[in-house]
Parts: sequence; structure tokens; C-alpha cells
Amino acid sequence: MMRRFFTLWAMGVWFVFATSAAVAKVDRIDSEDPTELLAVLAQVQDDVAQNGAAAIELQTFLLERIEGIFQDRSATDLSVLMVTEYALSGGNPSTALRLFRLMPDGAPHQDVALAMRPYLRGRSETARDRFEKLDMKSVPVRLRALLILAQGMLKSALDDPTSIRELRQAKMMMPGTLVEEAASRRLVEIYAQQGETDKVMRVAAQYWQRFPRSPYRKQMEKLVADQMIIDDSEETRQWAKRLAGLSNFERLAAFAAQLARASIFAGNSDLADFATSLIPTSKEAERLATTKRSRLMREISRLTSEDVKDVAKRLESFDTNGLLASDRRLLQASRGIARAIKAPLRKVDASDVDPEAESEADPFMQRMREKLEAVEDTLSKESS
Repeated sequence: MMRRFFTLWAMGVWFVFATSAAVAKVDRIDSEDPTELLAVLAQVQDDVAQNGAAAIELQTFLLERIEGIFQDRSATDLSVLMVTEYALSGGNPSTALRLFRLMPDGAPHQDVALAMRPYLRGRSETARDRFEKLDMKSVPVRLRALLILAQGMLKSALDDPTSIRELRQAKMMMPGTLVEEAASRRLVEIYAQQGETDKVMRVAAQYWQRFPRSPYRKQMEKLVADQMIIDDSEETRQWAKRLAGLSNFERLAAFAAQLARASIFAGNSDLADFATSLIPTSKEAERLATTKRSRLMREISRLTSEDVKDVAKRLESFDTNGLLASDRRLLQASRGIARAIKAPLRKVDASDVDPEAESEADPFMQRMREKLEAVEDTLSKESS
């Protein structure tokens, strides 16, 4: 009940500040008109693409609201295009299929319903063939873009090279919306599979500029990082520097860290070093991008490329002054990994365990010992 209250409250706040003409038509959040609610849903989803995850809960609420209305309505009261937009906007496929089945034979846009049924059932080849026969010009622009996007996704899943045409068309039809955002991510996946690094980076640069707060940006960052691992060249590094120039500090730090980790696992210490160099040394970045942190990342990356004994020795003697707490934990973990790699396997005998030595190495025991010594010191002073 409380969650519903806060959701309604959040929706009310969002309506106050929304400027879309579609949103302005809706007087109440409990509107019974699915056409109005679908218009609001479209605006909310575009807000998800532009402003991050804050609008996702509103999107879920609206989809549930529209589904509830559809459950209570006769299929004759609804249109094929209305149900199609609901389905392609993330609605319940079972609800949409039930409504499509109950639609009267003479309902307008039956060709769309015929294409959507196999699409929602996962019969990709049949759906693709029926999508090809659709008269896209007969439907509104937004729904047309959603249908073209779905067509492109279908073709790409079937490894149809013409899928790029539909994805690029959908991307251009609805700039700045969730349609463009989704099409861009799929295009990057396709270009990466084809080994077209330059195209991967070009689309990624557009995405970086247009969707800096998208909740799906981590997927794009991972695609770019993976492609840089596969095709590490001076050209891709120049692209990475351009992406860095388009990023705010938080996003750049996250991307650089992701690329550095992937490089370490791939055994490419030079690329890991390059990734850490992307983090700026401004006042905002000062705590995270110090020279010492870069040195630490370089040493860790060498665990897979140099003699582990030498790296372990340098890690053990690494000066922790000035490191953040998170970096100290990373150093401690790296030291443990290095010891485990170089240490020969042996059977542990109970007699080999020195409880005193173990407690000395345990930070918790050390803190307890210091506290006990402080108490003893206080008591000795009071007794004297």
C-alpha cells in the first residue's frame, strides 16, 4: 500500500514538471483511457533513455495499469494498433496475444495483428516474413518506428545482414528516444560481431553524447571495452580518448575501470595502463586518479604478464600511504592472489599453525589487543 502511495506521489511530481503535450492531456493518474496512458508511457520511456533509471518504476506502473484496463475491456473496444503499441512497449505478451485472437475479422490493420502474433510467440522466421509485407506508412510515426525496430531485432536474431537497414532507419526516425537507444546498442553488437571496430566506435560516440544517463549505458560500455580487447590498436585508443572527452567524471571512471579489469584478465597490461591514464587528474578526480593509484593498477595488471615472484615482491613493499580504503583492499587482495600463485601446494598439519602468529596477522585481533592494552594502561595509572 505504501509503495503504491509513493508511486502515485512520484507520478504526480513527474506530471507537474513534464512538458509533453501528450502528458498534458492526462488529468488523472487513474485515467481509464488506454490511448492517453500509452501516450504517457511513451514519454516516460523516452525519459528513461535520457534521464536514467528514475523513470523505470513509473514505466512499470503504467504498463500494469494499462494491462488492468485491457483485462477489463472487450477486444471490440480496442484497436489493433493500440494493443500493438502496448506489446512493443514492454507489455505482457500473453495479454496482447489474447486480445489479438479476440479481435473481429474486419478490424482495421489486421496485417499488423497477423505479424505480431508469431512475433509474440517467438516464431521469428514467420514473423519476419509477415513484417516484410506490412504497409508501414499506414500507421502513426511512433508505432511505425517501434515496428521497424522490432523487425530489425528479428532479422538480427536470424543473422540477416539486412537488419542493419531497419535498425538505422528506426534510429533516425526517433532521435533521443528509447527507440534510438535500443537500436544503437543492437547496431554496436552487430558491428562488433562483424569486426567493424570503426563503426562500433562511431555509434558508441553518438550514444555517449545522446544518452549519458541511460540505465543501459553499462551494456554499451562493456561492448566497447570488449571490442578494444579484441582489436587493440592505436586507432581504437584514439577513439577511446574521444569517448573520454564526451564523458563526465563518474562515467569515465567507471568505463576506465571496466576496461582496465577486462585488460588485466586478458593479460594486456599495456591496455590496462592506457585505461587508467584515461581518468583525469582534475580536482574532481584527484582522490581516485592519483599517480599512486595508477602505479597500483599497473602492478596488478602485471600479475598475468611478468614473473609473479617479482610482482609479489613489489606488491608486498607497496607504500599504502595516500591510497583510498577501497584501493587498500584491492592491494591486500592482490597480495593474497600473488602469494597463492607462487606458493607450492602442501598438506597443512595442525602442528604447523601458530595461533599467536595468526592473531598477529589478523587486523581484528590486532585492534582488540590495542584496546585491551589501552584498558590495562588506564587501570595501572588509576591504581598508582
